[in-house]
Amino acid sequence: MGINDLENMRSDNHDYNGLSVANNATGFTPIADLKRAAIDAYVWQVLKDHVSEVTYTRDGSGYSFERKFAPQYGTPYGPDPDISIMPRTYKLTPPTFEGNNLKGGGDLTPEQEKGVKYSPDNSDDRFICQHNFADGFQQVNNRVDRALEPWLSLPDPNPIVDELAGSSGHFKKAYDLLAVAGSDTGVTGASDLAFYLRTLIVDHSEAMAGASWYAFRTNYAHAMPGAVNGNFQLLCAGGSALAGEQQVFVKARQGVVNIVSSAIDVFRKAATPSTAQPGLKVSTVAAIGAAVVAAVATIATGVGPAGVALAVGGAGLQIVEKVADDREKVSKTNDNGNYDGGMAAFEGCLTDLNEEIKKSERELKAKLDYNVANVTGVNATGGKGAPTEEQRLAAEKPYGVNFSAIDPENGGTLSVKKDDSGNGTEVKEGVIGNDLPGIERNLLDAVEAVKQHGQLCGGLIKKDSRIGIGADGANNNTLMVFLSKFVNELATETNLVKQNLNLTVESLETQDAASAAELKRIIADINEREKRSVLPE
Repeated sequence: MGINDLENMRSDNHDYNGLSVANNATGFTPIADLKRAAIDAYVWQVLKDHVSEVTYTRDGSGYSFERKFAPQYGTPYGPDPDISIMPRTYKLTPPTFEGNNLKGGGDLTPEQEKGVKYSPDNSDDRFICQHNFADGFQQVNNRVDRALEPWLSLPDPNPIVDELAGSSGHFKKAYDLLAVAGSDTGVTGASDLAFYLRTLIVDHSEAMAGASWYAFRTNYAHAMPGAVNGNFQLLCAGGSALAGEQQVFVKARQGVVNIVSSAIDVFRKAATPSTAQPGLKVSTVAAIGAAVVAAVATIATGVGPAGVALAVGGAGLQIVEKVADDREKVSKTNDNGNYDGGMAAFEGCLTDLNEEIKKSERELKAKLDYNVANVTGVNATGGKGAPTEEQRLAAEKPYGVNFSAIDPENGGTLSVKKDDSGNGTEVKEGVIGNDLPGIERNLLDAVEAVKQHGQLCGGLIKKDSRIGIGADGANNNTLMVFLSKFVNELATETNLVKQNLNLTVESLETQDAASAAELKRIIADINEREKRSVLPE
């Protein structure tokens, strides 16, 4: 698996976006259909003990019914209006909708045909006439709105894919720049950064000689691929959490659509006298945790660009490999077979879906927090107090280089390989003029990409605070802040190395006092930087 597999994880947002779009066949939105079905179930629940079941109908014009236990009067040939005392028939207007919003409905009209004698009103008639159906419709409407409100603004998962794997994504840019692996035996990766490192290590390995050149090659050139790869793994650890959130939103959106559809079916059955019975289920497919684990793996494990291993776990970092008690399906039963039972099942199913989301986000957040602690040295203290500077420096080792300055005055022997004209062209134009500037430039580009990515992450996963573990989900931009600092430090060190090497060569050739003084300043700066952490206190 690799980052390109994220393209297969895009969401078809048609059904979710269509929750508030009128269906051509019915003229109602799915949410309006849900409210209509719930109101139908509510009406039957209110009336079932007071009306004759065989007379109860619901059609386009509304509800029609007679009171329960109507007396039977008439002749052997049928009712005689002149002598019969007929039960009164009631008409109840249905609600209408503008989009998802309820409009009107609930007007009750007793039937009054000319010449027909009606039995006196009894307790059923009084109950029917005194019930405020319009208010009841509004209460059902409001209850559905309250249940669905936090779910209707779930983040679109596809911009996350664009950021992680799209050609214009900041993460993708940083990913492509930092995809470097290898050591003194070779450098792998398709990036320009890998190219410049290979050139420095292989093509220009003999551009100079001496103890300082050996130290330069050991502590900088050969150490850089590993340091860059450490930062690459750190980037992947952060990106894996974002990929996991992408699948949370894919599954959550699908879940909401399925719950709405399932609840409509349950309410319709609860609204029909012949099918209103306990045991009806509101349900949806969950399996959020499994999807999250798979998404994490596309970023954090396997093989990346040009064979660069994405072994985040091997870098001392942690990723989500399992979500405890992940459920494949979420369902709730309408235990009463009526409106109240259907609504409880509908709301309960949404609650359970949210619990599944919380499980995955907690796992994602825990790993992010662990990794933040890991790169600050906090874990070395067992969680007891702040890490020492020594611990902080140790924590930074996988992400930086420990370059010792080239110091000709203190045993730093160095000799420049000359060309046929007696010039150190390979050093000046190759190492100093091409390799090191190329490395620095690409590192700075990566710094900017990481910063942009970090700033964007929070907005991509921002959601209603009632969903999952909160509005910010599994976002921890601290990791990207640290990463940008580490990569920027590599760029700064590269710049100092370039200056150090250039001034050393110049000093050897010209014996210029100003160059010698500037060289001392650079040497002092390099040596001082190696003693302190780049991380904030």
